[in-house]
Amino acid sequence: MTLWEKLTSFGNLYTAAKEAQRGKRFKPAVGRFHYDLAGSLIELRDELLSERYRPGPYRTFTIYEPARRFISAAPYRDRVVHHALCQTIEPLFERSFIFDSYANRVGKGTHRALDRCQQYCRRYNYVFQGDIRLFFPSIDHEILLARLARRIFDPQVLALACLILEHSNPQPPAFAYFTGDDLFTPYQRRFGQMFTLIRWIIIFATNSPCRDTSVTSMISCFSQTTKSNWPSGKPRSPYGWNWRDWR
Repeated sequence: MTLWEKLTSFGNLYTAAKEAQRGKRFKPAVGRFHYDLAGSLIELRDELLSERYRPGPYRTFTIYEPARRFISAAPYRDRVVHHALCQTIEPLFERSFIFDSYANRVGKGTHRALDRCQQYCRRYNYVFQGDIRLFFPSIDHEILLARLARRIFDPQVLALACLILEHSNPQPPAFAYFTGDDLFTPYQRRFGQMFTLIRWIIIFATNSPCRDTSVTSMISCFSQTTKSNWPSGKPRSPYGWNWRDWR
């Protein structure tokens, strides 16, 4: 079975619909799709196989908790396709993820990330908390597709990923469902830096921030190769970065 056949199989689409439904069972769009689930999935599968599938328009709105954010939500049937795609390609990327990545991974999660951070706090004197500013709106699509092409060799699956990106709003939700920290793997291996990744919130730990240049080198290298944006402004500590003394 090819990767495309696996993606478009009825079983994969059914599992994707159940995943997309979680926590949203009483939404009108979800109810309409699941009222005749078999028929909806057959129609969606036929569109994928005949290459007639086109993503729908996004719904945009603003949320204010815990902070003000602009959200772009894909139509529900498109979210089913997103889940079907990610279920198919995630195993190809999972083995390249760093150990200390905890978002949207089986056996990980926020609580385990916090436990890991506590372990770092007991071993190291200082911590740097960083955040990639507006990562999804600012990510370079050409770089992202090149990264995907390094592991996805099925042209139809890659074409579907490209189609989703082309029709996405500035914040592409399809790739928010799986972590992209494959980007971080070579930098952790090169610099040997201890850090935890929780949805693009990065926590570095060290015992000597004034002498530890590996963090700044890694950030600079990562920013240049991925064209990502890091928060600007004056440093909050005399060490030149936002280092915090835990002890």
